[in-house]
Amino acid sequence: MKKRIRDIAIVIATIAAAASSGAQSASDGFEFEKTYQMYKTAIMIAAGALILFLVGGFFFKRWANKRDREPFGFADLSNLEKRGLLTPEEAKKVRDALVRQTMQRANSPRTSLKGDEALLFDEEVRRLEALAQAKRTQKEKGEIPAAKPSEHEEIPAELQAAVAKGLLSQEEALAIARRAKSKSQHEK
Repeated sequence: MKKRIRDIAIVIATIAAAASSGAQSASDGFEFEKTYQMYKTAIMIAAGALILFLVGGFFFKRWANKRDREPFGFADLSNLEKRGLLTPEEAKKVRDALVRQTMQRANSPRTSLKGDEALLFDEEVRRLEALAQAKRTQKEKGEIPAAKPSEHEEIPAELQAAVAKGLLSQEEALAIARRAKSKSQHEK
């Protein structure tokens, strides 16, 4: 991106230099009309380059945002397992939910549904949502203390994505993050 900006600046500087040399030539006896045309052409080229730069930036940003919105998948699950953030039991639950989601999408007439929308029709996700709602109600009543991260605890982005998909609860993600932190401290 920085290289493109530099290249555009070089083109504009070259155009400006050519225009200024044309202005010097005009003062040496060339016609005023020829100098005017040169400036007009230089401004048009610079404006076109600016427009191309802005349009290119728009499409680049759109492409970059699209890459960031890729759903949580089997590769992410494998990555979490390799890093030791998920126990085999947790990984099996998440994998089973992903398989159910994929199979349901493949066998359903609603094949256009992806990601979060497809999870809405998963029976296990519905059961887990009902459990989560019951826990939230109990927490609101004060029956269960809420598990909150301390100031120094962070939940990794992969686990936050799994929480957002409904594959893990916030408490489970926090427990996994704590376990991973203690594991990394033991390895040191």
